[in-house]
Amino acid sequence: MLRYRKHLVLLSLASILFLFGSYNTPPKGKPVFGVCISNNATGSFYTFIAYLKTDYGTKVAQRTLLKKDLIKFASGYWPSVYNPQRDDLFSEHDLYCGVQFDSSVWEEYPMCSPMDSLWKIRFRGYPFQDGSAAGWANNDFRPSTNQAQYLYKEFGIRNIDHDFFVDTNFWKLLQCVSDKNWIDRYRGLN
Repeated sequence: MLRYRKHLVLLSLASILFLFGSYNTPPKGKPVFGVCISNNATGSFYTFIAYLKTDYGTKVAQRTLLKKDLIKFASGYWPSVYNPQRDDLFSEHDLYCGVQFDSSVWEEYPMCSPMDSLWKIRFRGYPFQDGSAAGWANNDFRPSTNQAQYLYKEFGIRNIDHDFFVDTNFWKLLQCVSDKNWIDRYRGLN
């Protein structure tokens, strides 16, 4: 009987240690959002990411997002590890973006017009359909040399095909593509 109790106590302790040891606390760090403006296999021009930047500068919980998911996370509409307080990060950066809810059809509509304009930084004309929508790049499929130098100087983008506009540069970019004066200056960089 004593041996049975001993095994029962050990089994109970092992179970408790397993339960507490398997509980994962959510990762902590500064939320970072970003976008890469390039062609990808899905036919999209954008790759959106989110991650947490620790105090040591490492990235944790990195994830590729759909545009609608980034809007829902960054607006605080959905809870996430990237925005645990559910702050409206768009409002904090003076951007009119978020989720509109249409109660007549019971649908959520994530919207962010600055994100819809990001392709214009890279292309002279919309590369699909008839190309009638005008972009801001001075070359057909990539910024001109002066535009590329400007993107490097202002946003740290060395290669438009691979680099991400991240953290403060992501928010700055969304503000810039909403500013007519910035658009005119960018177009004027031949």
